[in-house]
Amino acid sequence: MTALLLLALCAPADPPPAPEIAPEQLTTWLRDLGDFDKRTAAHENLMKAGPKAKLLIPELIQIVRNEKYRASTDRRSVIQILGAIGPDAKDAAPALAALIKPGWVNCSPIEEDAATALARVDGPKPETTRALLLSSSKASPIVLVGSSYLNEHPEAVAGHLLAFCGDKDPVVRQKSVLVLAGAHTWGAVPLALRFDGVKRAAPALFEKMLADENPGVRLAAAYGRARVVPEQTARLIPVVLEVMCDAELRPQTTSVRVDEILRAAPDEAARALIPLLNSADPNRRWVADALESLLDSQSVRTQLETALKDAKNAHTREAAAAVLGGRYYKNALSVPALERALADPEFSVRFAAAQALIKPNDEERILPSAAVVPVLIEGLKQYDGAIRWTAARSLQVVGTIARSAAPELKRVLGDRKLEVAREAAFALAHVAPTEAADAVPVLIRALTVENGRDYFYWAAPALGEIGPLAKAAVPALSERLKDKDLHKRLAAAEAVVRIDPAQADKAVEVIMAIWKGESGPSMRDRILESLARIGSPAKSTVPVLLEYFSKATGRESQHQVGTVVALMSIDPKAAEPLVEWVREQVAKTTEDDSNSVAEQIRDLGAGAKPLLGEVIAMLGSKAPQVRRCAILTLRDIGPDAKDALPRLKELAEKDGVPVIRRMAAIAIERIEIKCPRTKSLNSL
Repeated sequence: MTALLLLALCAPADPPPAPEIAPEQLTTWLRDLGDFDKRTAAHENLMKAGPKAKLLIPELIQIVRNEKYRASTDRRSVIQILGAIGPDAKDAAPALAALIKPGWVNCSPIEEDAATALARVDGPKPETTRALLLSSSKASPIVLVGSSYLNEHPEAVAGHLLAFCGDKDPVVRQKSVLVLAGAHTWGAVPLALRFDGVKRAAPALFEKMLADENPGVRLAAAYGRARVVPEQTARLIPVVLEVMCDAELRPQTTSVRVDEILRAAPDEAARALIPLLNSADPNRRWVADALESLLDSQSVRTQLETALKDAKNAHTREAAAAVLGGRYYKNALSVPALERALADPEFSVRFAAAQALIKPNDEERILPSAAVVPVLIEGLKQYDGAIRWTAARSLQVVGTIARSAAPELKRVLGDRKLEVAREAAFALAHVAPTEAADAVPVLIRALTVENGRDYFYWAAPALGEIGPLAKAAVPALSERLKDKDLHKRLAAAEAVVRIDPAQADKAVEVIMAIWKGESGPSMRDRILESLARIGSPAKSTVPVLLEYFSKATGRESQHQVGTVVALMSIDPKAAEPLVEWVREQVAKTTEDDSNSVAEQIRDLGAGAKPLLGEVIAMLGSKAPQVRRCAILTLRDIGPDAKDALPRLKELAEKDGVPVIRRMAAIAIERIEIKCPRTKSLNSL
C-alpha cells in the first residue's frame, strides 16, 4: 500500500486544461481571414484552436455555402478550420458534402479539403470515397490517390474500395482495383497488402474480376493480381494479350501499362510479346513500349538480340532494333548486335539499327562509328520523305565522320520537300562545313519563321559552322542583332563574327550587352561557350572576363571553369594564371564536392578541349567522381584526346570501381573510332 501511495505521489500531474478562447478573439481571427496580411496567422490560430472554435460554426458554414465569399475570404482555410473543429461541427456536414461532386475532371484542392474535413467531422463515408475515386486533377488521374482523406482513413477507404469492386459502373470497378493495387503511388505498399482483412480478400476478388465483362476492368484486375501475388504474374499474360491484341477492346484500357502488369515476369513476357512485333501495324506500338520498359532484364535483352539476328520476319527484326536502342535503357549493352544488323538484307532493319546506334543515352552512350554512314546515305535516297528527313537529321548527330555523305546531302538540298532540304542543309554544315556553300541559301531562308515554325536556333549556328563561305547570310543575321529574344540575339552575333571576323567589334558588343544585363546561369553558360568558339576576335572581352572570374562567388562560381576555357581560346597568355588555378582546384576535389571544378569541366563536354592536359591529370585522382568526370570529358573530346589513351586503358583494366572501368572502355572506343562531336551538336 505504501509503495502504491509513493507511486501515486511521484506520478506526473495531469496538465492543466488549455485556457478557453474569448469569443471576441475568435471573431477577430475569423475577420482576419479576409485580410491578406493577417490571413496566415489567423488561419494558424484557428487551426490550433480546434474544437474551441466551435462558436464560429454558423459563420463558417455561411462562408462555405455563399459563393460571394470566394473573392474576399480564403474559402479553403474555412473548410480546413471546420475539419480541425471535428465532430462538434456536424452541422457543417451538408455544406461540406455539397462541395464534393463525383466525376470532377479538374478537381481543385477545395473539393479534396472538403472531403478531408467532412471525414474529420462525420467519419469517412462510401459516397465521399466514390466521389474522389471518380474525380481527376492536373496532378493525378485519380484524386483519391495521395489525398489527405485516404492517408487519414486508409483502412476504412480500403473497405469501401473492396465493396466498389462489385459496383455496376465499370469505371468504379476499374479504379477501385487500381487504387487498392497501389497504382500511381510510385513504390508505396498497396492498400491491398496493408490490412489483414483486405489482404485476405483481394487476391480472390481480383482473380474473379479477370473474367469481368469490361476489358478495362480485366486489365486492372491483372495489374492487381500482379501486385498482390507477383509470383503468379506469368499466368496473367494470356489475359493481357487477349485485351491488348483486340483493336476494339484496347482503347478501353488506358489506365494501366502492360509493362506495369508483367514486370515481375519479364522473361515469360518477352517470349509472348516478341512474336507480336511481326506487324507494321502502328496499333502494336504498345508491344515495343512494354519490351523497352522491361530491358533491365538481361534475358529480355538477349531474346531481342536473338530476334534481331534470326527472326524471319523483317518487321520483327526492325522492331527489335528499335527497342534495343530505346531511350530508357543503356543501348551500349547491345551495340555488337546492332552493328551486325547494319548488314541485314532489308533496308528497314539496317536503318532501324543505325538509328538505335546513334541515339544518345545519357552518360554511357556509345557514339556512332563510320559503319552507320552508308546506311544513312542510303536513307537519303529513299522515296519516303520521312525517312530522308530522319537520315539527314541523324547525319547531323554523327558529325564529321559522315563527310562521305556530303555529295548526297548536296543533292538533297533540292529535295521536293522543304523540310527535308532544310535538314540536309543543317547536316551538311556540321558534316562538311568547308563544302557547304550550297547550303547557305537554304539556311538563310530558315532564319525566318515559316508556317509557324522557327528554325533560327538551328540555322544561325549552322551558318556559323560554315564560316566565310556563308558571307551572304551576314545581312540577314545582322538584322537579328537587335532581336527581342536574347538567345536569338546571341546566336546571330556569334554567327556574324564566325562568318566575318571584321565585324567582331559590333557582334561582341552585342554579346557583352547581354552579359551585363540580367542574364541567368543558363545565359552565362551560352555566352561563355560562344566566346570560346569565337576566339581571338573577342579579345576586347578579356578585362571583363578576368574581373568576373576574380569576383565570382556563390552561384556565379559555377561558371569559373567556363570563363577559363573562354579566355584560353581568346587570349591564352592572359589565361595562364587561371589554368594553374584549375589544376589546384582539381587536386583538392573530394567525393563530396557536388559543384566541384571537376563537375564544371564535365559540363563543358568537348568544349573542355583547351584543358586537355588538366583533364588527363584528373584521371589520377583518388576520388572516383573526379575520374568519372575526366573520362566523360575525354570521351566527348574524342580523337583529339588520344594522349589520354594509355591512362584510360590502364583504368579500363585495373580501376577498382566497375563503372569506371566500363566508362573508360567506352571513352577509349570513342577516341579510337575518330568521330569528333562538337559542343554545338549537344543541343540537337
